[in-house]
Amino acid sequence: MTSKTRGLRTWFRCWSREKASTSAADVTSPAPRVDPYGDLVRDLPTFNYEGDEDETFNAWYTRYGPVIDGRGKALSDDRKRNLIVEKLDKATYKTYSEHVLPLKPQEIDLATTIENLRKLFGPKRTLIRCRYEFLQSKCPPLIGAYVPYREYGNMIKRKFEDTSMKDVDSDSLKCLVFLSGLTDPSRSETRLRLLNQLNRMKESDPAPLLDDFINECETFVTLRTDNRAIESKEVNAAYERKPAKQDKKHPYSPNKGFRYRRQPRDHSLHSPSRNERSASPAKKQGTKRPKRKQRCRNIAASAQGARTYPKVRVNGHPTRLQLDTGADITMISRRTWEDMKSPKLNRSTITIRTADGSAMNILGSFKAAFTIFDRKGRPTEGTGCCYVAESTDLIGLEWY
Repeated sequence: MTSKTRGLRTWFRCWSREKASTSAADVTSPAPRVDPYGDLVRDLPTFNYEGDEDETFNAWYTRYGPVIDGRGKALSDDRKRNLIVEKLDKATYKTYSEHVLPLKPQEIDLATTIENLRKLFGPKRTLIRCRYEFLQSKCPPLIGAYVPYREYGNMIKRKFEDTSMKDVDSDSLKCLVFLSGLTDPSRSETRLRLLNQLNRMKESDPAPLLDDFINECETFVTLRTDNRAIESKEVNAAYERKPAKQDKKHPYSPNKGFRYRRQPRDHSLHSPSRNERSASPAKKQGTKRPKRKQRCRNIAASAQGARTYPKVRVNGHPTRLQLDTGADITMISRRTWEDMKSPKLNRSTITIRTADGSAMNILGSFKAAFTIFDRKGRPTEGTGCCYVAESTDLIGLEWY
């Protein structure tokens, strides 16, 4: 065997060993890990809240939530939460971060984050209004070659799911049809009252009944009529001067008047002395004035007692507020606000006017949780805006 052949064999052995070691290294070394977080941040669109029907967070998450769960199945719930928060635009993130204070967005779990975003960036229209608009759906007209039936049917399917019409039972549907029929402007206050009652209902509350709506409307009309009657009447205390009692023994008449005056009078029997005459009017006035004062006080008490002051709890503080069906808002006085330990006030952005059109001095407003008790002590809970004035305590239509 020549030296050339031995050299080729040696080279072949070295090459075989090197190839075997390289193949073993390829088998034993793990494949590089790919982090889907960056890919999802790059591919997912940013959420911009416009408040329209198709620009809510629920619509955004309905479309891209499965993408996050599918491509990001290797991500933990905390990283998925961070991914969702990162896809909020600047204005939306600012609103959400201030809403969850004193917590930070990174301190809230994934499920709670999704729930908060759905509530905070949901449709600006209430569910009742969306259902009402669903019942009022109309098919577009035929224009040229445009055939709208499929688009109209798809719109009905989408609105049916968005408004959760499958959860509406027969009683709720009757109430909704009853409410949609109150279109006359004279029934605007009644309609607003029923809408507010439906909007305050929780999922755990029983479904409203049509008879309850009927009773509510009749009670509201009665209270409004009584309230207007009280406001339109002024209490004037008029005192009737009674004529002095005549002497039965000497009745006065026009024919006998002159003869009666000409008769001599016995001052010792019929007329008091000068000292008695000076003391007599005071004595008589002392016996009559208390009766007049008592009569005036009774009139004022009856007018005050005709007003309605239901029991109310505002942020847990018990008080009584005057029911005013002519007012749209609820307000408390400075004294009541201070008794409630002065909750933080927000600057009022609206101008509130009295019945005569003059502007009212408003100190501010705050978000309040309230409970109103009816005459039988049954509570009605809700949340709403409460305004603070100098000396006014009343419940408006927004709460009641």
